[in-house]
Amino acid sequence: MEINTSTLVAALGLLILGRVLISAGGRRLAGIARKQGDALGRVAENARRAQALRSITVSVGNVVLVAVSGLMALTAFGVNTAALLTSAGIIGLAVGFGAQTIVKDFISGLLILLEGQYNIGDNVKIGGMEGEVIRVTASSTVLRNKEGNTFYIANGSVDNVINYSQSELVGEKEADAK
Repeated sequence: MEINTSTLVAALGLLILGRVLISAGGRRLAGIARKQGDALGRVAENARRAQALRSITVSVGNVVLVAVSGLMALTAFGVNTAALLTSAGIIGLAVGFGAQTIVKDFISGLLILLEGQYNIGDNVKIGGMEGEVIRVTASSTVLRNKEGNTFYIANGSVDNVINYSQSELVGEKEADAK
């Protein structure tokens, strides 16, 4: 079996360069989220949001990077990756149909975090549920109302949000401007 060293070196180079670029991209995304928070005067909440976005970005980027580098390394060792990719594509399609809701929740969660619709500690009304946000992840939001009830809301089902905390903040800034 002949090993293609140039492809193996390229895979290793891609892995190293990719890790550097993913890390830099994650920091850049977190910086954008922090600046958005500074403009709203909500530095602490947006620092947590920025960290969550950075973590998600780096994790997804690393999975893609390792998969591509792994396929390049297999090719360097003479393994026919066409059949492997075809099988993975078919399995991915089947899983994709089954995981539509999970993907919808994940993408909606990323948008909620990016847009800063609400943060931990905010008083919000999501659909018919009202309370304080105690946790926001990429897939769900957790609220606790005044009676102590906890609501778990899939981010994909978040349609309308009233953020009472942001309303108070906007009112304070308008009063300060006058």
